[in-house]
Amino acid sequence: MRINMKATLTMLLLIAAVSLAPAAAQTPSALSTKPSAEVALNYTYLHTNAPPDACGCFSMNGGGASFAYPAGNSLSVVAEAGAVAASNVNSSGLDLVLSNYLVGGRYSLRRSTRFTPFAQVLIGAAHASGSLAPGTSGLGSSTGFAMAMGGGLDLKLSRRFALRLMQADYLLTLLPNGTNDHQNNFRFSTGIVVRFGR
Repeated sequence: MRINMKATLTMLLLIAAVSLAPAAAQTPSALSTKPSAEVALNYTYLHTNAPPDACGCFSMNGGGASFAYPAGNSLSVVAEAGAVAASNVNSSGLDLVLSNYLVGGRYSLRRSTRFTPFAQVLIGAAHASGSLAPGTSGLGSSTGFAMAMGGGLDLKLSRRFALRLMQADYLLTLLPNGTNDHQNNFRFSTGIVVRFGR
């Protein structure tokens, strides 16, 4: 009886080992594509039409940071903050600093081990300060609604790091400008992504 039990136990262990071997072999690739929390640090270029009348377009430069937490294999919750600035706007001698604080959702297409395209929609607030942003109280600052819609592409460098090759967004801000309190902005970002977890 003892011999039969040993033989049965040995057989069960062998079956378990054979069954688990393929799963163990797949573990590294599975981990490589498993979503994880990430922090991104970006350089940001913004093309805006903040001054009223016609386009009044000009460029701003700055940076930002975002945090994304996975809510599934493809979806993430995103929080983002950034700021851009411009001086002597259109040779007017006026300056502007535009900050944004946004939250929303991101959908990532994880079909490649190296490239991860994504699309996102974020909403929140924008804050303008400087001599070009008098606001409703004339104090040189104003705050209003903001929304960003766009997407980007990440290139995996290692298990922990990725390069954000590009992120392009339409950024809507509703800030006082003396005419329609509405600005259509194009935002382009690039930077580094740090991933956490396994």
